[in-house]
Amino acid sequence: MKILCPSPKLFSKVALEYLSSKSKLTTKTMNSNTFNRLAINFDAIIIRFNFQITKKIIGDHSRIKFIICPTTGLDHIDLNLCKKHNVRIISLKNQKKFLKNITATAELTIALILVISRNIKPAIDSVLNYKWNQENFRGTELKDKKIGIIGYGRLGKIVAKICNSLSMKVFFFDTNSKIKSNSFASKKTLNYILQKCDIISLHIPLNESNKNFISFNEFKKMKKEATIINTSRAGCLNSNDLINALSSKVISGAAIDVLNEENKKSLNKNKLIAYARKNKNLIITPHIGGATHESVEKTDFFVIKKFLKKFEANI
Repeated sequence: MKILCPSPKLFSKVALEYLSSKSKLTTKTMNSNTFNRLAINFDAIIIRFNFQITKKIIGDHSRIKFIICPTTGLDHIDLNLCKKHNVRIISLKNQKKFLKNITATAELTIALILVISRNIKPAIDSVLNYKWNQENFRGTELKDKKIGIIGYGRLGKIVAKICNSLSMKVFFFDTNSKIKSNSFASKKTLNYILQKCDIISLHIPLNESNKNFISFNEFKKMKKEATIINTSRAGCLNSNDLINALSSKVISGAAIDVLNEENKKSLNKNKLIAYARKNKNLIITPHIGGATHESVEKTDFFVIKKFLKKFEANI
């Protein structure tokens, strides 16, 4: 079994060493063009979000039969194409029991809320420029603020619990009618979340119905003091509309961990980054939601062991 890992720095070193002891693993950092050219000669690939899986590497011209991907979202993979060519995907999707102990993305959500609410980023930059001006960075307290969580799944519930411990008033919206209010979060309509909440946090998967889930029509319903947080998928929030909402002061601020195009070549052309470089009301982090040492190692080992078990069963 020949396996290719085109971005070894994104994975746990010990997990890759374990996989290497069980298979012929090639680890080499490469760009998308090199990956597309070489991947077709391997039986399996192990990737995260940084590569798009398309007909360039899946088809009759390719040996690939397994895609190992330690993520819950699979919008970077052409699932219909994989099904057509009998390519099996080993991922974290629907692994609810295991994922209960993976809290990294929820923790980053809280961090982004604090960073933008207390003007932490510009305050740090000011000190590094030898300035000490407390009055320029007066922020807002989270106590008694209303947070609206859109998507009340695993991560939404963790965020709600932490926000409740910070004495925030927690509300959520979810299309699943079976999800009810609990002791620290009340279920509300989407309009209520948009119109009444001071902070809105997205925790929904990217699919056809959720694409551009938040666009200018939704921004117009929000309070002028509102802040939006996105640690889910970039496509759930319309980028151009976000810039318009921020620049025209329709909303107060935003903190995001995801972009539509996250490859290095596209960064200098990205409109959101260009806006954030000149304005303090948008904070962007480089998709580090799940990137803690602990979560990376746990998720890598989980999908690798799951893959090995399935592969050995097919021998």
